[in-house]
Amino acid sequence: MIETTTIDSTALRTHVTVKTVLPEECLPQKIFVLLHGNIYPEGEFSLIENLPEELALEELCEKHHLVVVIPYMKSCYYISTELYNCDQFVARELPEWICRKYSLLSDSEKILGGISMGGYGAALIGAHTGVFRKIVSISGAYIANDVVIGNPEVWGDRIPTRESTKGSYLYYFLPLDQVCESTDKNAIAALALFSEKNMNPVFAVTCGTKDWLYPRNLAFVKNLEELGITYDFLPIDDGGHDSSCFKKGLWKAMEKIELKSLLNSV
Repeated sequence: MIETTTIDSTALRTHVTVKTVLPEECLPQKIFVLLHGNIYPEGEFSLIENLPEELALEELCEKHHLVVVIPYMKSCYYISTELYNCDQFVARELPEWICRKYSLLSDSEKILGGISMGGYGAALIGAHTGVFRKIVSISGAYIANDVVIGNPEVWGDRIPTRESTKGSYLYYFLPLDQVCESTDKNAIAALALFSEKNMNPVFAVTCGTKDWLYPRNLAFVKNLEELGITYDFLPIDDGGHDSSCFKKGLWKAMEKIELKSLLNSV
């Protein structure tokens, strides 16, 4: 079952459209917040509208007893600002709303995942909040370094000024001289926060081997390894940056982390 709801968010200071996918044959036991990729032009809702079918989310909910919730948020790489607090919304407001609406226990297991920009956001928000013990990154767009060096694949023909980046996700990374070390903006730098919180979440990282982001994902899991963070890297052979690869990656990731939970409980 798929529902679309508009909720009023204090953290984001705006109304937020949320798409919820629920199982029909079982009672949901876990909450899976799934963050979407970059929407360009911003306001193009079809990206989220198509996700449940493209990713077979209804079947995923039935198999793993999940409520999947996809919030329609800005193309800001899930970087929080004073007026748009992604951390507070995704980790606090949204799970509380889900529990109230669907009568789930407040201590229900919470999983955070994301596609492309959403994979970046899942790592960033997961590190900032410490709420999610399982984090799924699907073809994560770990582009902070590309932003800093002005990679044309990311910047296009823009120049790195506030004026030129208005209306673009690049605006949220400025000023560039602070990005590399910023735990607020750089998902890889933020991973160190897990150690500070004495947390070791389980990461499942997937990416197609023909995706232009594949080398960035290899670098990301190397950072996880260096920090001693538990992860599984699940490459999708010949996969690109497309819905078919996203679906394969999501299903492989969920199988892996759920199997790991089962083995740990024995």
